[in-house]
Amino acid sequence: MSTTIGDSTLEHSSQEQRRRTPWSLVVVHHTDKQFRGKRVAVAPDEPVYLGRESRLFGEGGLNDPRVSRKHARIGLDRNGVLRIEDHDSRNGTYVNGRKLTTPKTLNANDVVRLGSILLLAQPCPAAFESHGHPVLIGDSFALHQVLEQIEKVAARPTTVLLLGETGTGKELAARAIHDLSGREGPFCPVNCGGMPDNLLSSELFGHVRGAFSGADRDRVGLCETASDGTLFLDEIGDASPTLQVGLLRFLQEGEVRRIGANKATKVNTRVVAATHRNLQGDEFRQDLYARIARAVIHLPPLRERLDDLPLLVDHFLGVYSEGSDGPPALHWRLVHQLLRYHWPRNVRELQMFVERLAMETTGQDGPLEMPAVLERLLEAEPELAAPAAAPAAPAAAPAKRRPRPDADELRRLLADVDGNVTALATELGVGRNTLYRWLKAASIDLDDVRGSDDG
Repeated sequence: MSTTIGDSTLEHSSQEQRRRTPWSLVVVHHTDKQFRGKRVAVAPDEPVYLGRESRLFGEGGLNDPRVSRKHARIGLDRNGVLRIEDHDSRNGTYVNGRKLTTPKTLNANDVVRLGSILLLAQPCPAAFESHGHPVLIGDSFALHQVLEQIEKVAARPTTVLLLGETGTGKELAARAIHDLSGREGPFCPVNCGGMPDNLLSSELFGHVRGAFSGADRDRVGLCETASDGTLFLDEIGDASPTLQVGLLRFLQEGEVRRIGANKATKVNTRVVAATHRNLQGDEFRQDLYARIARAVIHLPPLRERLDDLPLLVDHFLGVYSEGSDGPPALHWRLVHQLLRYHWPRNVRELQMFVERLAMETTGQDGPLEMPAVLERLLEAEPELAAPAAAPAAPAAAPAKRRPRPDADELRRLLADVDGNVTALATELGVGRNTLYRWLKAASIDLDDVRGSDDG
């Protein structure tokens, strides 16, 4: 009986949490860039229509020649579940590349398409104060929370631990903390796993002449150089046990003893550390962890701030594209593919991708679409088939392979998923490369299938 009561309580608590969770829709692609990034709240028990008549995103916010006056309806039910349904639109409503035939529940990071307009479902408030930052690019609620935390800790002398996956911008966040701190000393970064232990100790703590073979002169270490500034210990989880002891003493005493020296030097060094590892295990000193984790900031992976992706792409295109006319426009199909990719290496991977995109599309007229070489590159990544939704969502069981459809059925199935090869391959239970071979054998040109739906 107690188990039943407990389960019932947990279920009730989960329902209450859903009811309290605010949902918003964010414009992530629009032919008119003034509307991109605009977001609106979805109010409970007040379903609204999405279409040309809607003024949700401002005058003209959903204007598109292929969007109906009342294209789709969206709303939260009494349990806080976000649902959408097509409203007999002329060109269909699509969620994650699949055409809606029945009402559908929306999850975090689901992509809704009306014509060429892409909307992202986000479990977060629609209205919040934008902090803006010249280097940490984005306007998402997830990044807003990070910048808010940075502003709170920046002026304090306390140590800060930045946690995040590889490529999430931990060094940029550390520099932002330093820039806002008002400290007049330098920002000194060092990678704790980037060199042998003896060299790293000398790099951090310095040495005196004759301390060891090859020490032909005194050297000031970064712990001392960063006095009145900030020492950034990147990947501190890779620090050896010996180095951890030295760092603990430095943080406890606020002084540096150079290797081979007889006395220590007092310093006023602020420390920011970063890692992608879990430091609360047996391999990392917990007394050192307590010292560096006075304030902890989690950097979200790109898949948890997808509404920032178009802004990041524009930023990197501006860096890598030739000419001075600003970043080229993106076709909605390219934006859609990028939103559905998992980005396991985060913003760093996106930056490398956009650099390749800029090279492959130099001189291309019109909105940029996915070049064939880059489409094949993403096909090789198994994460592409995984939705970029909340990481807690259970993985779907692999689809059972269906018999190979004939050419007519392939055309029909492809049209049903709006030309989305990934979605159709998943439905048929085959790999993307297999489906491409079938399309080639059936003489089906993807551009012809998608051509009637351009925008």
